Amino acid sequence: MKIKDLITGLTVVALCNGVGFGALYLSKKYLFHTVTFKDNLGNLGSSLVTYSTAMMALLIAMVVVIFGLDGPRLDNFKKGGYLHTTYFIYMITFLELGVTMCLSLLCLSNIQSIKVASYSLTFAMITFLLIGFLGIQLLNIKKNN
Repeated sequence: MKIKDLITGLTVVALCNGVGFGALYLSKKYLFHTVTFKDNLGNLGSSLVTYSTAMMALLIAMVVVIFGLDGPRLDNFKKGGYLHTTYFIYMITFLELGVTMCLSLLCLSNIQSIKVASYSLTFAMITFLLIGFLGIQLLNIKKNN
């Protein structure tokens, strides 16, 4: 992977993480400062574990679709060096889905921390942004194939 590809991938990941943690800060400080998850922590954890596993399956399906693509748009994409960047973003997204799953499982445990719930929701939003980015990218590659 070239340094340009690495910087491009890190920029996309950093932007999505910045939006996620920025939304966490704004919601905790200004928007939803009275909202707590104390009574429904187990339900939140269960929902986010389900979300994480479903998104992991969707991510794997998207990788399978990319491997099955063929055509001039994909060739241009490969020649530009963006395929390595895309694989890098897929790996980071899969890692962040794993973090979301672990934090969600902690919500199901006897840890009664609101920070765990907030971080699990934050990582769920970050992975949603990354998967949305990858989905739009996949649709643009597949558009004329």
